[in-house]
Amino acid sequence: MRIAPEILDTADDVGREAALQIADAIAEAAAEGRTFVLGCPSGRSPIATYANLAALVAERDLDLSTVVVALMDEYVEAAGDGYRAIDPDLPHSCVGFGRREILGLLNAAATPGHRIPDAGLWHPDPAAPAGEYDRALAAAGGIDVFLLASGASDGHVALNPVGAAADTVTRVVPLGEDTRRDNLSTTSLWAGAPHYVAASPNLPVAEALLRTLDQLYHLNLSLKDLARAAQRFNNRVSNLVAADPDVTAYVHDLEQKLNSAEAGEVVDGEGFNPDLSGIHNIPRVGELPSAEEAILDVEAYLRRRREQNGTDDAE
Repeated sequence: MRIAPEILDTADDVGREAALQIADAIAEAAAEGRTFVLGCPSGRSPIATYANLAALVAERDLDLSTVVVALMDEYVEAAGDGYRAIDPDLPHSCVGFGRREILGLLNAAATPGHRIPDAGLWHPDPAAPAGEYDRALAAAGGIDVFLLASGASDGHVALNPVGAAADTVTRVVPLGEDTRRDNLSTTSLWAGAPHYVAASPNLPVAEALLRTLDQLYHLNLSLKDLARAAQRFNNRVSNLVAADPDVTAYVHDLEQKLNSAEAGEVVDGEGFNPDLSGIHNIPRVGELPSAEEAILDVEAYLRRRREQNGTDDAE
């Protein structure tokens, strides 16, 4: 069967039209009391569709409780004699994308009781036999609507290499070089550094970013010299902190605030949220503090510490 393509002006126009068709199909499936399976890619292409679909979910109060989001692919890494899916918290994880950009977006728009359950996000398991994912989808009644996105350079679909048979099943395949380069251009990595270490370049941060990039794309970078330099950097910072009681106390308070935040403890001020240091008051709405205001906050904190310790010297 040949389908005549419909060409629209902008990416948002495409997303809006696709979302309208999906929303209508979801409502029809809900009225019939059956599961609706939506096949989804990650990446840039479907972003407008997911955003427009979320708007329709809120506008129509769509019931998504029987929707299954079936991801088309996931990145894997070697594990023993086989493979395992990468950590979903990594920025390029398809499962992580599905949780944040699909379920997170749609469920935020849906009312309680009408949301997609966590178990409604399906993805292939690299440890399963080839074709197992396909059989599970078939048992669910097949895919109702599948959004397809193709690679920018070579037109790959679902990470299948160019030339793969149309009837191929879900399986582990090596990434093509064009696919690697496409993904490299959109990779987003970040590393945290204490804001009291105002050094540029920050060698531990540089090492962490390069090591992660090396793991993602198997670049075989030699990082031994950088790792040794980063360790010397850390040792020097530790020595400088230990040599100044005020800075030592400041860092100790930072660590306590960080531990409290990681434990889920929340401390609210009226109209403000303290940052992890407990020093800077960040408005719940409006602009962040300026650099000058942040410096004044730190100076005020250090003065309080000196006064508490009876070491306030005239300057």
